[in-house]
Amino acid sequence: MIEVVSVCVTEGQRELRERLESDLGSLRKEGLSVDIQEKSVGNQGCVSVFLSSTRPEALAFARDTAADAISDTIVNRGSKTLIDRFLKTNYHYFDDDELDIIRGYTEKALFGPSDESRAKYLVNQHSQIRKRVREYIDKNKELIIDGFITFRLKDWVEEVEDALDRAVDEFLLDREYKEFVNLLRSFVDAQEPKVDEIHVFLTATGTFKLMDSQKNVINNEYLEDFVLELVDSEVNHEDLLISALITIAPRKLIIHCPPAVRSGHTIETLRQVFDNRLTVCDSCALCRGGETAFGAGSTRARKSE
Repeated sequence: MIEVVSVCVTEGQRELRERLESDLGSLRKEGLSVDIQEKSVGNQGCVSVFLSSTRPEALAFARDTAADAISDTIVNRGSKTLIDRFLKTNYHYFDDDELDIIRGYTEKALFGPSDESRAKYLVNQHSQIRKRVREYIDKNKELIIDGFITFRLKDWVEEVEDALDRAVDEFLLDREYKEFVNLLRSFVDAQEPKVDEIHVFLTATGTFKLMDSQKNVINNEYLEDFVLELVDSEVNHEDLLISALITIAPRKLIIHCPPAVRSGHTIETLRQVFDNRLTVCDSCALCRGGETAFGAGSTRARKSE
């Protein structure tokens, strides 16, 4: 019996052995002896494949099979291991709940937003990693997965670390956004309403018109000066609208907008800030008129960079 390859892992030893036992079964059907042994070396569990034949095609098949199993182990377990390692060393100051959220963001950044994109990523990574594993075990009988990832897959390690860094940035931005929304909501709740009812017609581009309960455009001098001040400060449409509504402090806020806008970021922010004061209309003549109902006189701000 000759040793084909020995693979050492920190976790997943049993799954690796079962995978090799199953996939190498065809060699046994050809009358060849295949022996798979396990041993422990420190904190590593090692799975070794022995073959009774020295035929090149038998050895090649055994190495191909081992390369597939090793690559699956790296792709399926390696990314999680790397994420946890980098979180522990680089972002240990987050609490457990925050770390769980960041893990989810990292996987989304790495794999994509859908099951389809995740599957595509895993297939592509498996193909690339398998090629390197196969080249390695052609020349070496022992492969330690942790070391192989660290020294032979540096580009993948950097990709995972970059995805994690982007996930942390996204998490911090989301946290700042939620804190900002909570602050605005507290401010709104603390104010006495200045008007009973405000209607907002919001377009897909973010421009808007403010109207009173009789659907008359609101153009008072104070609001115009306020809008000009905000425009000069380079705020975007959403910031301008929210600031104007907080200034007016309506008791009831009714949003009129095209269907595509109703699930957008601006509406979601307004919901969180104004809570049960807000209603999104979907049936009045103004809404059915779509963008053409907006007409002239919209409030605009230059988009922030």
